[in-house]
Amino acid sequence: YATAIGLALTGYRLTSLLSIGFVTAVAGAGFAALAFVRRLPHLRHERWQFDPGIARALLRDGLSTGLTLTLLTSIVGQYDNFLNATYVSATIQGFYGNAFKIANWPSLLLASVIARVGYNVMARVKDDPDRLAHTVRLSVWVLATFAAPMAVTISLGASDIIEMLYPGGKWSPSAHFLRPLAITGLASLFMSIAYWLSVAQGQRRFTAILTLTQAACLLIGGTALVRIYGANGTLAAVGLAAVSGFGLALFYIQRHVKLNLPHELIMPALGAVCALLVYQAVPWGLLATAPAFVRSALTAAVVFAGFWVVVLVFRRDATHIQLRYLAQTWRGVQVG
Repeated sequence: YATAIGLALTGYRLTSLLSIGFVTAVAGAGFAALAFVRRLPHLRHERWQFDPGIARALLRDGLSTGLTLTLLTSIVGQYDNFLNATYVSATIQGFYGNAFKIANWPSLLLASVIARVGYNVMARVKDDPDRLAHTVRLSVWVLATFAAPMAVTISLGASDIIEMLYPGGKWSPSAHFLRPLAITGLASLFMSIAYWLSVAQGQRRFTAILTLTQAACLLIGGTALVRIYGANGTLAAVGLAAVSGFGLALFYIQRHVKLNLPHELIMPALGAVCALLVYQAVPWGLLATAPAFVRSALTAAVVFAGFWVVVLVFRRDATHIQLRYLAQTWRGVQVG
């Protein structure tokens, strides 16, 4: 982005946008090559061979996963932008797209970990019900106890966050879209667990059902709703896709893992309600003239405090065990 900003300031407007993808790709490839050389130096001296069996397995499993991921990325993740730009206006799409990016902060920070790390673990322990349940439970716990207060903070502090990131009020309409998108974005986090669990278990039918259901909500429901209600119809379609996908994800996890999922989610839900009540009790009118950064920081502190008070009071021992487990894993300590 530093390259893009530099090009934009010197007059290369379109080139600056195109440079983002190019520089990112080059930097990513460079660091991947560096990691390869440093961590797997012996592979450079290995004889490369072609294994037809492995190739067929990669094609069989990779094509289904790749197609569903492409569908998720190109339709489920982008069709709402197409609806706004086509049936509403480019200006509204700008506000909506900006809000969508901010609403995905929890997903970028946490869901990517589930996709890159959780999938590998699930694939290794898929035949061990107890270890698989522990892996899914830990994944759900991380998302529920960290992503939920983050999403509530973004939703409640939408106006201040927009003002803090884009001062001057030009982008203030984005807050209207950010409030609901931050909450519906939570559904995608839990869907990522079910999605990669199904991939690890070879349940290609479920990955297709999950993807096609969300795509249908946006393609059919979204097109109809946006033509009637405008951009608010797009929000409704995204909410419909999130609810349907979340329901399917819960059903799949509950059916294939020895885990009481409602029990795991009830406490984070109560924590979110408590955070909302604590937020409502704060006299925000007295802080109307405070800088947006101060209000955003206070919103985050209030929400996380209200949320974690409930979690620590009612599940103190379990939370302590989970936090200690993560800390030991982070330090490289062998845990059972």
